[in-house]
Amino acid sequence: MSYPIVYVPYQDTAVSQPQSTIVLDNRSSSVERIGTWTTFSGAGFYGFDSESSGTATPLKRFRWIPSIPATGLYNVYVWWPNNTNRSTTVPYTLHHAEGDTVRTFNQRVGGNQWVLHGRYKMQRGTTTSVEVTNANGIAGADAVKFEYAGAANSNQRQRNLRRAPSGFVPFNK
Repeated sequence: MSYPIVYVPYQDTAVSQPQSTIVLDNRSSSVERIGTWTTFSGAGFYGFDSESSGTATPLKRFRWIPSIPATGLYNVYVWWPNNTNRSTTVPYTLHHAEGDTVRTFNQRVGGNQWVLHGRYKMQRGTTTSVEVTNANGIAGADAVKFEYAGAANSNQRQRNLRRAPSGFVPFNK
């Protein structure tokens, strides 16, 4: 026997989703510097200016520490101004709820805009940070952005549901 497909609207009412975007610039009070970073005010920076390690040695670190308002998934973006004296493999380490994720970026090109580092689970509070170093050569430090993307388990729920073009979830009896 065949049953008709019935469409029911899906709404997850169990999860409150704050609409939150956090931007930390190099001038934010929520940054830490290890070593001497110099102000760089060339083109392409976010806000007023950016900072440069100036040299490849000794090792220097620049860390942004956001105050995450709610546990959940966040898209994390980085911003640097392009500069021909920068490394082509600048490491950005994201310390998040599930560990550390390192991605390298070519700071000679591709900057002057928000560049996605990835989507990560983060805990509420100040345990998350993004760190850039000059471990692979001269590095710039400008800004990071965190955009709330949903509850930590919402992606799993969405993968298990097939949505019809109308936005309804098919329900087979």
